[in-house]
Amino acid sequence: MLLQFHHAAYPNGVHGTLPNHEHPDIQSGTAMRAYTPMFEEHGVAAVISGHDEMFERSWVDEDGDGRGFHSYDVGVAADGLRGEKLVQNAEGEYEPLRFNSHSQWSAPADEPETWAEDANGVPQLVSGGVHYGHLQIDVANTAQGAELTLAPVLIFPLLDSQYQLEKTERRAYDDVVRFAVGKDGVPLAK
Repeated sequence: MLLQFHHAAYPNGVHGTLPNHEHPDIQSGTAMRAYTPMFEEHGVAAVISGHDEMFERSWVDEDGDGRGFHSYDVGVAADGLRGEKLVQNAEGEYEPLRFNSHSQWSAPADEPETWAEDANGVPQLVSGGVHYGHLQIDVANTAQGAELTLAPVLIFPLLDSQYQLEKTERRAYDDVVRFAVGKDGVPLAK
């Protein structure tokens, strides 16, 4: 079973802290965590959200029985304009707060931008980063139900030496998740 909400319950993005937190957010999606026991009880496989406008996947198994659900923030339509929630440390530098203890993968943390100089010595974006994209979901029928493959995809910009867009490439991030579900949509034990 797949569910969709606007607000992400488990983000490390700017909306990932409670309204009464030291670094609060008034548009927090953390209230959605109240649904977690119901998701686990009824066999939800994945929850797809997007309010934080970054790519992140969390694995949530609050009751510890090994049958939790994946929580995705796939709101990459803003090209990473929001991203991770940053707070000032004691030295006055900004660093990610990372309030979400369930996070397994995120584009900002696990796929940072990589730059290299071109033949003219101009730094060029080579890979990584938070760019426009989507979560590709492929479903293959099986005798027991189905196998789902969830792959985060980005539309990578290729720029010229003046940083003008030449074209884009469809690329996949390195966080593909596969799992089987029964005919009722409930994840099967591994």
